[in-house]
Amino acid sequence: MQNIADFYYGLEKVIKILKTTKDKSMKGVLKNCLSCKYFRLETVDAGICRVLKNIDKNYPVKNQTDDCVKWQDCGQQYYIRLGWIKAQAAVPE
Repeated sequence: MQNIADFYYGLEKVIKILKTTKDKSMKGVLKNCLSCKYFRLETVDAGICRVLKNIDKNYPVKNQTDDCVKWQDCGQQYYIRLGWIKAQAAVPE
């Protein structure tokens, strides 16, 4: 029963992400980390920003909905990331 609850919790997270990333002005994508060229998705909730780093290559952890002035559109990679998030939510752990 716990696996089913986890599955639905993951699905709710995906739906929330999809709702927060939709915008009519940019073909359905907001200027946030999830749609940025420099963002590397590590978990379903967060990833690292490869623009903001220090000399030791310590990348800061960012949420998907964070944004910054160095944002660049990642194009098709955005939809690949959304698919990965959906797949992770569908896999019971």
